[in-house]
Amino acid sequence: MKKQKTQLIIILVVLAVLVASYFALSAHNKKVVEDQAKDDYTILTMDTTTIKEVKVTKTTKTEVGAADAASTDATDEAADGASYVATEEASTTDVATEEASATEETTDAAADVSAEGTSTETPAEVQYEYTSEVAYDLVLENGAWVLASDKTVELDQDSVTYLLSNLATVTSNKEITGVTDFAQYGLDHPSLTIEVTVNDGTNTSIYIGDYNSVSSMYYVRIGDSANVYLITSTLNASFGVDSSSFKKVEETQSTTETSAGITGVDIDASAASSAAAAAVESSTESSTDAGTEASNVGADASSADATENASEASTSAE
Repeated sequence: MKKQKTQLIIILVVLAVLVASYFALSAHNKKVVEDQAKDDYTILTMDTTTIKEVKVTKTTKTEVGAADAASTDATDEAADGASYVATEEASTTDVATEEASATEETTDAAADVSAEGTSTETPAEVQYEYTSEVAYDLVLENGAWVLASDKTVELDQDSVTYLLSNLATVTSNKEITGVTDFAQYGLDHPSLTIEVTVNDGTNTSIYIGDYNSVSSMYYVRIGDSANVYLITSTLNASFGVDSSSFKKVEETQSTTETSAGITGVDIDASAASSAAAAAVESSTESSTDAGTEASNVGADASSADATENASEASTSAE
């Protein structure tokens, strides 16, 4: 009896642990979903009406080759050995035997160093070249946005206003603090740099780095902060455009150029009306002539039939 009671207690304890684990796991999953559904960090807020300049710089990365550090060091050591041999030869011209021996030993040492360096397998380090250029520089002058590079280009002011609205509030749901190696996030050479200047002269730089394919977000850094955040693709998609995106689109003109090079067609309404009337009149006359001809043919046929009938009647009478 005592043994059965002990077993029952063990079963109840196990069930209690399982139920507690279930509820704990459910609560954890719920928290994870809530964390993913909301933005925990507001990393930037800005009054967009005070912005007077926005400069965007794009940086492209190009692979230029690989270098083997160990092989390079071995080659340098061999070259130094050969140089040393040449110096010894020049300084000991009066002792031929010692000179030959020193030369042979030094050459062998250089060859050993070179062979040793070559045989050591080290992974090749990929080399990259970075090129940066200003995509566009928007400046507010006399209440209107213009391109600093060409102020004669008329811009769509609504497009610029919409672009700046993306800077009002920038949020993130993941923060990485105390970062010292920004290269691992692509922030040593940011692919996109957004420099914002407000009316009081304050500058704010936003650096956008690599794309995280797991979370479908971008790494971003604000100014010289040691923190890195993950944000959605909104900033990258909105600001990663060319200056042509802000040019005002001209209204569609009344004349259009065809593939044959013909520009527009002018139609004289009175001439078209006269042509239509003439066509109707011609059609009417043709119909009338056709009807008249048909009537004449019918009349001729009727006359011929009457004459033939009269002839037959006369023959019968005789």
